[in-house]
Amino acid sequence: MLPGVNYRRMFDNLLSTKHYCDLQLKQFPEKSPTTIFRTYNPVIGTANLFDFETVEIWGKKLLQVKWNNEPLCKVPEFFFKQLEYKNNMVKWEKSHDYFKGKMIITDYDLTVVDGASEHESNGFFDGYDLPPIDTWVYLAPNKEGRTDLYAWVPEPYISLAQKAIDVNCVDMIRWLE
Repeated sequence: MLPGVNYRRMFDNLLSTKHYCDLQLKQFPEKSPTTIFRTYNPVIGTANLFDFETVEIWGKKLLQVKWNNEPLCKVPEFFFKQLEYKNNMVKWEKSHDYFKGKMIITDYDLTVVDGASEHESNGFFDGYDLPPIDTWVYLAPNKEGRTDLYAWVPEPYISLAQKAIDVNCVDMIRWLE
């Protein structure tokens, strides 16, 4: 059992997220790992929540997420808004047999903005070590007194997420076992 987790709510959020991600995979199979699960992007003030830009990092061109608002202090706010957006966008049944993937946990308060996870995951994780916003499933306190962000990683992106885990210097990203 995980501390502070409402399993009914987590399960419902997970089903909604799985359906939404599956919809993105079917509609946009050629999109990059950076953009495919970053469709929730509202205007905040006068700018989108984030933009995309191509940069060269360590000799490799990478499509990168450029946040226009500091994301780490607003993860809870963005979390609830993206969840509402996804719930309004998908019609789903309470079945999950056909969705393959894994849950990942990010202790985002430990973020080191070094770009390593972003680079190694080909943009699936961003420069703040956050998984794509459309994949966010649940927020819960952890035993260290910080907040964990749970996210769904569809099967085609598991290897990219694993690369982010492997390179992350503070071990803030892990699979839910």
